[in-house]
Amino acid sequence: MAGYSRAELQYMINHVVLPPRLPEQPEAEAFVEAAEKALLDELLTVLRRFLPNCTSEFKPPWTIVQRMLSRCTTAKIVNDLSQKLLTEAISSMEAGDQTDSLPVRVRAQNAAIIFRRVEEVISLECFELSPRAPDTIECKGSLRRTFPAYAVALPQEIATNATFCSEFFTMLRRLDTEAVHEMMPKSSKAGQDWSEFRDTCHPGLVSELVMATLAAIGTPVKTLEIKKRIRDDVVWGHHTLPWRRSTLWLILRVAIHTTLARSMEPAQAHAQFKNFIVYFLTDLLNLAVGQSLAPDICKCLQAKIARRAFKLSTTIQ
Repeated sequence: MAGYSRAELQYMINHVVLPPRLPEQPEAEAFVEAAEKALLDELLTVLRRFLPNCTSEFKPPWTIVQRMLSRCTTAKIVNDLSQKLLTEAISSMEAGDQTDSLPVRVRAQNAAIIFRRVEEVISLECFELSPRAPDTIECKGSLRRTFPAYAVALPQEIATNATFCSEFFTMLRRLDTEAVHEMMPKSSKAGQDWSEFRDTCHPGLVSELVMATLAAIGTPVKTLEIKKRIRDDVVWGHHTLPWRRSTLWLILRVAIHTTLARSMEPAQAHAQFKNFIVYFLTDLLNLAVGQSLAPDICKCLQAKIARRAFKLSTTIQ
């Protein structure tokens, strides 16, 4: 039995499964850091059990995913970005026919970058994390999104250069922690425009400014894209900020799926990804039963697993 607290397990279930009853305010920042670390650790633990059950055809791609998740743990991507750890992580990527990667969030800018090494090039794939609250609320089902939005390829000798890494990751660290008033949505009150801090930030400082700067020293590239149906929610009670789904869970799903899609046919990658998610949900159900969580939570997990397993069986057929 994994050593997670009930609160950490409930956090994982809320953000992975989206049960009917969700919190009405964000979790405390100190708790979120511990809970996201638990989510990353659990994903890696489940993958290590999943890998021996894969056929020989699919073991190499899943081994790359395992290496990516291990690198996420080493680089401590759930914490504030570290210039030293990110430099070490990028330098440790292995070249080859298949890709090594590292997903990174720039949280204050609501942006994500996936660093991916292919032979002697390191590509940076950028996309928005949380969609705007009005888009989420107005959508009757899942949002259909394409990942990544933009990509730039840098020569390996530039991307791993000590001076470049020091300056680039120092900049990313500031962007990760410092919100910018001009990039926030605005609301008009008493004839004045005010930053709408309850909504998500426009990712333009990363998706436009940073990526355009990198394109000047690298090359814009057309990278492999995936389309995903993304469920999100905006739950707002009598509190200052609404509850939103974990951006860590989003970036990990996108990073896993895109890594698989580079190593096999799109239909195979889709089926392999969905199969692993069912395996992961089953593990969460076992943890929920072991910690005696509320029966409605366990029933929700059972229904989620059954629905995904049925959809997976029709996909394979």
